[in-house]
Amino acid sequence: MRAIAARLDRATSTVSREVERNGGRQDYRATKADEKAWEGARRPKRCLLARNDPLRDVVARKLEGGLVARADLRLAPKTLS
Repeated sequence: MRAIAARLDRATSTVSREVERNGGRQDYRATKADEKAWEGARRPKRCLLARNDPLRDVVARKLEGGLVARADLRLAPKTLS
């Protein structure tokens, strides 16, 4: 892994994660990994809230309760007046 990472000018951990994500040392195939990466990069994609029901519910509850607006006020920079 270190030799491959050095030739690609990448961190060893980056190469290791890529290999594990795509089958591990025994089953890794660069062609399949490349196809998977291109498929994952396709556009248009559904937004995260459209794909994730629990997250969408949390955001909706916070918007209904005004929690988001209060959080925005806390994070807003103070004006000099």
